[in-house]
Amino acid sequence: MPKTLRDTVRSSAPAAAHRLLVRVGVPLVSGDLTLRCLATGLPLLFSANAFARNAADGSFGSFRLQAAERLPAGHDIALDSAGFVSSALYGDYRWSIDSYLDLVATRSWTFWASLDHTCEPEVAANAAVRRLRIDATVANFVRCANRAAQRGLSEPLFIIQGHTPDDYEYCIRTAPFTRWPPLVGIGSVCRRHAHGENGLLRVMERIDALLPEGTRCHLFGCKGTGLAALKPFWQRRIFSVDSMAWDVSARRAQPTGRTQEMRAAFMVQWHDKLQQRLADPQPLGAQVSLDLRRVDVFAVAGEAVGSAIADLYGSSDLDYRDCSALVSNDMAIVSCLLKSAGAAAFGAEDPEEDFGLGIVYGAVRQALIDAGELAAQ
Repeated sequence: MPKTLRDTVRSSAPAAAHRLLVRVGVPLVSGDLTLRCLATGLPLLFSANAFARNAADGSFGSFRLQAAERLPAGHDIALDSAGFVSSALYGDYRWSIDSYLDLVATRSWTFWASLDHTCEPEVAANAAVRRLRIDATVANFVRCANRAAQRGLSEPLFIIQGHTPDDYEYCIRTAPFTRWPPLVGIGSVCRRHAHGENGLLRVMERIDALLPEGTRCHLFGCKGTGLAALKPFWQRRIFSVDSMAWDVSARRAQPTGRTQEMRAAFMVQWHDKLQQRLADPQPLGAQVSLDLRRVDVFAVAGEAVGSAIADLYGSSDLDYRDCSALVSNDMAIVSCLLKSAGAAAFGAEDPEEDFGLGIVYGAVRQALIDAGELAAQ
């Protein structure tokens, strides 16, 4: 079993340049379905949330460590941190870094994702929240990596997060690397369309232009139609993807009366069909590159709000839930000021009234100056 991400990319690389490694998401960590999934020999991905055991009051109790230990040592299995589920259902991760690392330590995962914060619109509705979540993703990677090193564990997979191409660029530029690893994750691409201003193609074009040669990507939850459109990036940039679409398709095909055996058979059929489709994708139509970026004062201000408050998270002054609430409160005030007076609302360098924003006022003001929306005094 590969022991480092570099060994993983070298030893598991698809034999043909046009073939991607398609990792199958498994919803259960034990039972007949899991055994059948393992019997296929396909590369798998488990979510940390699937190992979680609730306490009597419904809060997180512990991870099912023995279930992870029982997974075959030689099987290609990766671990996802469950960032979207944690945010959508609970507001933040329910477990600490050390609890998560207890799960990581149970076996030699092909890779294990750091505790990232996804940026889908469902959990990150504006630029302020996205900036907070991107900065928190970087801070959590550093914490996970440092604590893992102290415990003698392998390095985590860094997840590049964002929604717009600019978001992903910001995440890459703030990543804590002097030398980039051979494999990184791309988050928040599940259910994303291939085309459009924030489509997969635009996102991958920006990421591809920024990452160094030799660093390849795992796309979390990328659907098959999007993969076909990304064929230009397969050989040099996209290494692997994962999906649980097979189980969704099984439920759609047979809403009731599904057996574990039927679900496992459906998974194999789905994987085979996807590999066949990816081997001969439909040719792309002509793509026109347009620079759609424009100054949006609300986005500029929002990014400043998110970054200013993320500093409090990075320095451990506040936990993520407190930061999230503070971002929502301060962004509401900033939005009201911009709607009523525009960028001029932040014209004073040392205002008598900062509307309770404190350090956020100065951060927004400087961001508007840097964007050319406000003249420096």
